[in-house]
Amino acid sequence: MARPEKYRDGYRIRWTDHTGIRRCETYKVSRDAEQALRAHQAEADAVRAGTRLPAPVKRKFDDICDYWLRERAPEKRSQKDDECIIRKHLRPALGAMTLSAIGVAEIDALRRSLVHLNPKTRS
Repeated sequence: MARPEKYRDGYRIRWTDHTGIRRCETYKVSRDAEQALRAHQAEADAVRAGTRLPAPVKRKFDDICDYWLRERAPEKRSQKDDECIIRKHLRPALGAMTLSAIGVAEIDALRRSLVHLNPKTRS
């Protein structure tokens, strides 16, 4: 089993994830690094064995907007409308958030801030 190694002003851990990609992280305290390394290795072993699903990829709302504008919007007649709504309203409100952080409260706050717009634009 690998061990944390001294790296700059902390400790670095390295492990191979379930897809075979080499990963690394740094921690300030050696004990935290050892715990994280054991957790990462146990997770990778469980995914490889098929007893656990891999963790979902953490994506930001900006990534989804980029995908939409690149792949879906060109197929629509309202491509320019989509670009405008994303640029003016959605990215400023939700762009930096991860998808898992966006919940009902965030959507309700966004809808309240857009009350001055046409109902079709809001929906």
